[in-house]
Amino acid sequence: MKRSTLFSIIFSLLILNQSTVKCFDPFGIKEAMDKFNNTVNEAIDKFIKGEEEVIVKAKQAFIEAMDDLFYTKLMPMIHQIDAMIEKNLGIIDAIIQKTIDHFFSEMRNTIDFAAQRAQQLIDKTIEEIRTQIIDETFNRADKLLKDIHSMINEILDRIDESIYKASCALETVASRIFDKIKTALPVYSPLDPCRKKINEEYPGHDLLLKPFSKYLPNELYAYRKCSIFKNMDEKTPIKSLLMAYRDLELLAGDMRCMAVSFKAKENLEFYINEMGECSRYISILKEMEDDLRLSLLE
Repeated sequence: MKRSTLFSIIFSLLILNQSTVKCFDPFGIKEAMDKFNNTVNEAIDKFIKGEEEVIVKAKQAFIEAMDDLFYTKLMPMIHQIDAMIEKNLGIIDAIIQKTIDHFFSEMRNTIDFAAQRAQQLIDKTIEEIRTQIIDETFNRADKLLKDIHSMINEILDRIDESIYKASCALETVASRIFDKIKTALPVYSPLDPCRKKINEEYPGHDLLLKPFSKYLPNELYAYRKCSIFKNMDEKTPIKSLLMAYRDLELLAGDMRCMAVSFKAKENLEFYINEMGECSRYISILKEMEDDLRLSLLE
């Protein structure tokens, strides 16, 4: 693949669509995907046996539903856990392992449940089986997501307490984070592309004309996020994109800590999701960086 083409793909994927060394990483994305696929195959062998037409139909519906489950529900959770591991200081590995074990245990239970339901629904059409399995397993996955968010938040609280030498629940920590986010902002200009961008994205907030001193935390985050990527295009080197997503991951982590202090549940979930998205793009970029390095050696 030509270098220019590769970077065009990266730019389209990571910039236009964009919404540290690990001390402990038993939770690689590829490993999680392999474990999911193995569990799906084991469930088929256990619960959907046979080669009769109705059984083959049930297997097909089950596999299609599991693909949807993985990419729609489980993959975001995997990246959120991966982002948590990225931030770990190597002091609470046992608690992280508990979270990982819980995720995989519930994943297996959900897959086994789906396979049994496919077996029970063999008299239905493929679409009917697939739809019913998706409805029922997505509900289970949503409950798992709440568990995972709670566990991730508890772990991140402990990590942030080690970083800030105080609990995220303290208002003094929130104030320190807010002050940090407000530092080194540019002087006002109505031509500022990020002011214009976020003003269009969030009408009613008057973000084009409002001074930064009046910006609320979420508004500052939106501006900072835009600023990180505003000068990047299809020619931007991968290492620069990686740095940008690492910076955004740190910023989202700080905002999560601030949300703890204000007991802002929606903000808490939003910034855990943001950290997960950063982890996802970092994984993609690292893989592309490795592929590029190998292609240059050929």
